[in-house]
Amino acid sequence: MFYTQQPQLTVATLNHPKNCQKKFNAKKREIMDVINQIISQSAIGTLSNWYKSVVLLVFSSIVVTLFTMLVILLANASHLTTNFSYLFNGNI
Repeated sequence: MFYTQQPQLTVATLNHPKNCQKKFNAKKREIMDVINQIISQSAIGTLSNWYKSVVLLVFSSIVVTLFTMLVILLANASHLTTNFSYLFNGNI
């Protein structure tokens, strides 16, 4: 029997740009597969592609808007004043 010698994996070969790109592409493909599976099993899974795109765009814009509002709120938290007297009709 003839045995062929397997290439030795070293840190240099594992961190080679081509290997890193392959790992990145595989991970990206795995993430896209999960996203596509979630979309296909959701309520919009049977709708046309343009309708899915519009729904995802609206959802993404809402999430980005809320995240932006949170960042602005946290950045200006020291300048905010809150008044809860409307809850107690001023009887505190």
